Amino acid sequence: MRRAHLALGALALVAGAFAVAFAWQPGLASIYDDSVSYLIMAQAFSPWSTASDAVAAAWPAQKYPPLFPMLLALGGGASDWRIAHAWVAASFAASVFLLGIHARNVTGSVRLGFAAALAYAWLPGTWLNMKGILSEFPFMALALAALVWQHRLRVESASRRDHLILGLILSAALLTRTIGIALVGAVAVAGIVSSRRIGARTRLLPWAVLPPLVLAGLWYLVRPKGGEDAYIAFSAGMAQGAAEHGPAWALSIMGFNASSLADAWYNALLIYWGEPWRPAFIAASFVGLSGATGSIARACKGEADGLYVLAFVAILVAWPFPGQMYRLALPLVPLLLVHALWLWERVAARFAGEERARRMAPYAAILPLALAVPAVVFYIAGRAATGGEAVVPGYRVGDIAEFYRIPDRRGAEENARQQIAIFADLEQVRRTTPDGARVMWYAPDYVALLARRRGVALARRDVPAMAAQMRAAKPDYIYFAAVHPRDSAGRLGNPLDGIAAALPFADGVWQRVDARGQLESVLLKVDAGRLANARQESPASSTMSRP
Repeated sequence: MRRAHLALGALALVAGAFAVAFAWQPGLASIYDDSVSYLIMAQAFSPWSTASDAVAAAWPAQKYPPLFPMLLALGGGASDWRIAHAWVAASFAASVFLLGIHARNVTGSVRLGFAAALAYAWLPGTWLNMKGILSEFPFMALALAALVWQHRLRVESASRRDHLILGLILSAALLTRTIGIALVGAVAVAGIVSSRRIGARTRLLPWAVLPPLVLAGLWYLVRPKGGEDAYIAFSAGMAQGAAEHGPAWALSIMGFNASSLADAWYNALLIYWGEPWRPAFIAASFVGLSGATGSIARACKGEADGLYVLAFVAILVAWPFPGQMYRLALPLVPLLLVHALWLWERVAARFAGEERARRMAPYAAILPLALAVPAVVFYIAGRAATGGEAVVPGYRVGDIAEFYRIPDRRGAEENARQQIAIFADLEQVRRTTPDGARVMWYAPDYVALLARRRGVALARRDVPAMAAQMRAAKPDYIYFAAVHPRDSAGRLGNPLDGIAAALPFADGVWQRVDARGQLESVLLKVDAGRLANARQESPASSTMSRP
C-alpha cells in the first residue's frame, strides 16, 4: 500500500508540475468566466494587503461561497495572480492523488486506481479548465477527499470524531461550491441505507451532515448584504418560467441541458469530435455510457459516489446555463471514468473470474488514454507552444482560455487578442481617470479589479434609455468595447450600440481602433450638466468614430 501511495504521489506531483507551468501567468485568462469575482473576494479577505476602495465597494455584490477566495487570500494569490493560478494547479494535483485512492477503494485494485488517476491526469477537459482562477479543482479535491473518508467510515469502526472529520470536509466542499449540497445529500442517504442499526445511524450520522448545513447557513447570515444572489434569482426564474409556461417549457430546458451535458463529456475526452460515426466519438460514447451505467448501479447499491453523480446531474439538468456546462460538469468527469472502469471490471469478473478480471482491468484505461493523449499532446500542448508572443506586457495569446477552446487557429488568436486589448484598456482607464471615479460598463467587476475604479453596471437591454440609466447610476465615465463579457455569442446585439445614445451627454476621452480603422473601444466622460438638463434629445453628432 505504501508503494501505491508513493506511485500516486509521484503521478500527482508530475501532473501538478505540468499544470503549474501551463497555468502560471500574471493576469486573468478570460473575460467570460468568474475569476474576477473570486479575486475581488480574495482581495477583500486578504490579511496581507488592503483592498482598493473600488474592490471594497464591489465585493458585497459577490455571492460565491467563501472558502476558495479565502484560500487565495491567505496564500498570497489575491495580489499575485501567478500564485492564484498555482493554487488551482495544486488543487488539480491533489485531485489526481485522491481520485487514485477513491478508484482503488471502489474497485479493490491498486493498479486500477493508478490507471484511473493516470487517465484523469491526461483528460483534455482538465487542461482546458486549468487557465481560470476558478473553484472547480479545489472543489473536486475536497469532494474526492470526502468520498475517500466516507469509504473509511464504512469499512472500519468509526467514532464520533471520525464522522465529525467527514462533516468538516463536507463543510469545506459546500463552502467552496454550492453544488456541494449534492455531495452532502449523497453521503447522508448512503449513511442511512448502509447503517445496520438505527441507534448507530441516529447517533453518528448527524456529526457528518449537520456541520456543512450549519456552517453554510452561518455564511448566508453573515455575508455582506448587497447585490442580487444569482443562485436564488436563477432558481426563482426557472420556477417562474415553469409556472407560466407549463411542464413542456421546463422539459425543453432540461432536454437542452442534458444535450449540453453530453457535449461536456465529449469535450472533456476529445475537445472536438466531428461526426458521430467517427471511431473516437463512438469510443467516447461507450466510455460515457459505461460510466453512467456504473453510476446508476452504484447508486442503487447505496454507494455515496453513485448517489452524488445522480444528484449532481439532476441539479445541472435544471440549471439555466448550458453554455457553461463544459465547466460546471467537470467534477463529474473523473467519477464517470472511475465508474466505467468499475463496471468493466465487474462484467469481466462475471465471465473470467475475480482474480483474472482484476489483473486485466487496468488495461481498460488504455481506451480513455487513447482518446485523451493525442488531444493534449497535439492540440493543447501544440497551441501552448505557439502562443508565447507577448501582445501587451504581461499577456500572451497562450494565456487566454479561449485560445484553446476555439478550433480555428485564426479565430482563436483573434479572440485572445480582443480580450487582451480589453485588459489593456482597463489599465488605460485607471491611468486616465481620477481616483474615486465611477466608470460604467457591461461588466463593472472588471472595472473594479483591473481599473481600480468603482464599477457601475450598464444594462445592454436598456441602451435606448441611456439617459435614464446614467441619471440613476451617476457614472463619471462610460467605457464601451466591441466585446460583451456576458454575451460571447452576441445575442444582445452590438455592444458598441450604446455610444450614440450616450454621446449627447458625454465627450470622448480616448478611443481604440483596429488595423482596419474600425472602432474597438472608447472611454467617454459624462457631462453632468448636460445630463441633468437633457430631456428628449436626438443623438448629437460627434467626432468620435462610429462602429
